[in-house]
Amino acid sequence: EVMVPSVVELKKRLGCNVAVHWYGSHCEPFNQRIPEVFPISPTFERKLKKGLQLMHRHKIHAIPYMNPRLCDPETETWEKHNVKAMACVTDAGEIHREEYITGLPWITVCPTAKKWHRIIYDIVKECLDHDYDGVYLDQISSCYVVPCFSNRHGHSRGGGNSWYKGYLEMMEMIRERCK
Repeated sequence: EVMVPSVVELKKRLGCNVAVHWYGSHCEPFNQRIPEVFPISPTFERKLKKGLQLMHRHKIHAIPYMNPRLCDPETETWEKHNVKAMACVTDAGEIHREEYITGLPWITVCPTAKKWHRIIYDIVKECLDHDYDGVYLDQISSCYVVPCFSNRHGHSRGGGNSWYKGYLEMMEMIRERCK
Protein backbone atom coordinates (compact mmCIF):
# COMPACT_ATOMS: atom_id res chain seq x y z
CA GLU A 1 0.00 0.00 0.00
CA VAL A 2 2.96 2.33 0.55
CA MET A 3 5.83 0.82 -1.41
CA VAL A 4 4.07 0.17 -4.73
CA PRO A 5 2.67 3.71 -5.24
CA SER A 6 6.06 5.12 -4.16
CA VAL A 7 7.89 3.06 -6.79
CA VAL A 8 5.36 4.04 -9.48
CA GLU A 9 5.88 7.70 -8.56
CA LEU A 10 9.67 7.23 -8.58
CA LYS A 11 9.54 5.78 -12.09
CA LYS A 12 7.44 8.73 -13.28
CA ARG A 13 9.89 11.23 -11.77
CA LEU A 14 13.02 9.50 -13.06
CA GLY A 15 11.61 8.66 -16.47
CA CYS A 16 13.66 5.47 -16.70
CA ASN A 17 13.32 1.73 -16.25
CA VAL A 18 12.86 0.56 -12.67
CA ALA A 19 13.22 -2.79 -10.99
CA VAL A 20 12.44 -3.34 -7.31
CA HIS A 21 14.71 -5.56 -5.27
CA TRP A 22 11.89 -6.22 -2.83
CA TYR A 23 12.86 -7.06 0.73
CA GLY A 24 9.83 -8.00 2.84
CA SER A 25 7.62 -8.63 -0.19
CA HIS A 26 5.98 -11.44 1.77
CA CYS A 27 4.93 -9.02 4.54
CA GLU A 28 7.46 -10.30 7.07
CA PRO A 29 10.20 -8.32 8.78
CA PHE A 30 13.54 -8.46 6.96
CA ASN A 31 15.18 -11.88 7.10
CA GLN A 32 12.46 -13.69 9.00
CA ARG A 33 11.47 -17.31 8.24
CA ILE A 34 14.48 -17.89 5.97
CA PRO A 35 14.33 -19.28 3.29
CA GLU A 36 10.53 -19.14 3.13
CA VAL A 37 8.76 -16.49 1.09
CA PHE A 38 5.35 -18.18 1.31
CA PRO A 39 2.79 -18.84 2.68
CA ILE A 40 1.29 -15.41 3.01
CA SER A 41 -2.13 -14.53 4.32
CA PRO A 42 -5.02 -14.50 1.80
CA THR A 43 -5.54 -10.79 2.50
CA PHE A 44 -1.91 -9.96 1.77
CA GLU A 45 -1.92 -12.26 -1.27
CA ARG A 46 -4.72 -10.17 -2.80
CA LYS A 47 -2.80 -6.95 -2.05
CA LEU A 48 0.39 -8.45 -3.49
CA LYS A 49 -1.36 -9.49 -6.70
CA LYS A 50 -2.89 -6.03 -7.09
CA GLY A 51 0.46 -4.36 -6.37
CA LEU A 52 2.33 -6.53 -8.86
CA GLN A 53 -0.30 -5.84 -11.51
CA LEU A 54 0.05 -2.11 -10.94
CA MET A 55 3.84 -2.26 -11.16
CA HIS A 56 3.65 -4.36 -14.32
CA ARG A 57 1.22 -1.87 -15.90
CA HIS A 58 3.95 0.73 -15.35
CA LYS A 59 6.61 -1.68 -16.68
CA ILE A 60 8.26 -1.98 -13.26
CA HIS A 61 9.93 -5.28 -12.45
CA ALA A 62 9.52 -6.77 -8.97
CA ILE A 63 12.11 -9.22 -7.67
CA PRO A 64 11.62 -10.59 -4.15
CA TYR A 65 14.48 -11.27 -1.79
CA MET A 66 15.20 -14.73 -0.38
CA ASN A 67 18.17 -16.35 1.28
CA PRO A 68 18.97 -19.85 -0.03
CA ARG A 69 22.12 -20.23 2.10
CA LEU A 70 20.55 -20.26 5.56
CA CYS A 71 17.60 -21.90 7.24
CA ASP A 72 15.73 -20.73 10.31
CA PRO A 73 15.23 -23.81 12.51
CA GLU A 74 11.83 -22.41 13.56
CA THR A 75 10.38 -22.70 10.05
CA GLU A 76 8.10 -25.27 8.50
CA THR A 77 10.85 -25.93 5.94
CA TRP A 78 13.26 -27.02 8.71
CA GLU A 79 10.84 -29.56 10.12
CA LYS A 80 9.11 -30.75 6.97
CA HIS A 81 12.30 -31.39 4.99
CA ASN A 82 14.70 -32.44 7.78
CA VAL A 83 17.09 -29.62 6.90
CA LYS A 84 19.19 -30.60 9.92
CA ALA A 85 20.56 -33.48 7.81
CA MET A 86 21.64 -30.96 5.14
CA ALA A 87 23.31 -28.51 7.52
CA CYS A 88 27.00 -27.68 7.32
CA VAL A 89 28.91 -29.49 10.04
CA THR A 90 31.94 -28.08 11.86
CA ASP A 91 35.20 -29.98 12.29
CA ALA A 92 33.99 -30.77 15.84
CA GLY A 93 30.86 -32.42 14.42
CA GLU A 94 28.43 -29.66 15.43
CA ILE A 95 25.87 -28.04 13.15
CA HIS A 96 27.19 -24.69 11.94
CA ARG A 97 25.08 -21.87 13.36
CA GLU A 98 25.46 -18.23 12.60
CA GLU A 99 23.80 -15.10 13.81
CA TYR A 100 22.94 -12.62 11.16
CA ILE A 101 21.45 -9.13 11.26
CA THR A 102 18.45 -10.17 13.35
CA GLY A 103 20.53 -12.03 15.94
CA LEU A 104 18.59 -15.24 15.26
CA PRO A 105 20.65 -18.46 15.28
CA TRP A 106 20.29 -19.69 11.73
CA ILE A 107 21.73 -22.84 10.26
CA THR A 108 24.06 -22.78 7.25
CA VAL A 109 22.92 -25.37 4.73
CA CYS A 110 25.53 -27.32 2.76
CA PRO A 111 25.15 -26.28 -0.89
CA THR A 112 25.79 -29.85 -2.09
CA ALA A 113 22.41 -31.07 -0.79
CA LYS A 114 20.29 -31.95 -3.83
CA LYS A 115 17.16 -31.94 -1.69
CA TRP A 116 17.98 -28.35 -0.68
CA HIS A 117 18.28 -27.44 -4.36
CA ARG A 118 14.73 -28.72 -4.92
CA ILE A 119 13.44 -26.82 -1.86
CA ILE A 120 14.93 -23.57 -3.17
CA TYR A 121 13.63 -24.27 -6.68
CA ASP A 122 10.11 -24.81 -5.29
CA ILE A 123 10.25 -21.42 -3.55
CA VAL A 124 11.55 -19.72 -6.70
CA LYS A 125 8.82 -21.40 -8.78
CA GLU A 126 6.15 -20.23 -6.37
CA CYS A 127 7.48 -16.67 -6.62
CA LEU A 128 7.32 -16.83 -10.41
CA ASP A 129 3.83 -18.33 -10.22
CA HIS A 130 2.82 -15.23 -8.23
CA ASP A 131 4.02 -13.07 -11.17
CA TYR A 132 7.28 -11.82 -9.74
CA ASP A 133 9.81 -11.07 -12.47
CA GLY A 134 12.61 -13.12 -10.94
CA VAL A 135 14.02 -13.85 -7.48
CA TYR A 136 17.07 -12.40 -5.76
CA LEU A 137 18.96 -15.33 -4.24
CA ASP A 138 21.14 -13.62 -1.66
CA GLN A 139 24.51 -14.75 -0.31
CA ILE A 140 25.33 -17.38 -2.93
CA SER A 141 28.31 -15.49 -4.32
CA SER A 142 28.57 -12.67 -1.84
CA CYS A 143 29.15 -14.52 1.41
CA TYR A 144 32.00 -16.48 2.90
CA VAL A 145 32.32 -20.24 2.46
CA VAL A 146 31.57 -22.40 5.48
CA PRO A 147 33.75 -25.51 5.39
CA CYS A 148 31.53 -28.55 5.83
CA PHE A 149 33.00 -31.59 7.56
CA SER A 150 29.99 -33.86 7.21
CA ASN A 151 30.73 -37.45 6.21
CA ARG A 152 27.22 -37.78 4.76
CA HIS A 153 27.11 -35.07 2.11
CA GLY A 154 29.26 -36.76 -0.53
CA HIS A 155 32.09 -34.21 -0.55
CA SER A 156 35.55 -34.25 0.97
CA ARG A 157 35.90 -33.28 4.63
CA GLY A 158 36.12 -29.52 4.68
CA GLY A 159 34.32 -29.40 1.37
CA GLY A 160 37.08 -28.75 -1.15
CA ASN A 161 35.31 -26.88 -3.97
CA SER A 162 31.90 -28.20 -2.93
CA TRP A 163 30.58 -24.71 -2.15
CA TYR A 164 31.16 -23.55 -5.71
CA LYS A 165 30.01 -26.79 -7.33
CA GLY A 166 26.91 -27.11 -5.17
CA TYR A 167 25.63 -23.62 -5.91
CA LEU A 168 26.52 -23.94 -9.58
CA GLU A 169 24.44 -27.13 -9.80
CA MET A 170 21.56 -25.50 -7.93
CA MET A 171 21.53 -22.41 -10.15
CA GLU A 172 21.79 -24.45 -13.35
CA MET A 173 18.87 -26.64 -12.24
CA ILE A 174 16.75 -23.61 -11.33
CA ARG A 175 17.52 -21.83 -14.62
CA GLU A 176 16.77 -24.94 -16.67
CA ARG A 177 13.47 -25.67 -14.93
CA CYS A 178 12.35 -22.03 -15.04
CA LYS A 179 12.84 -21.61 -18.79
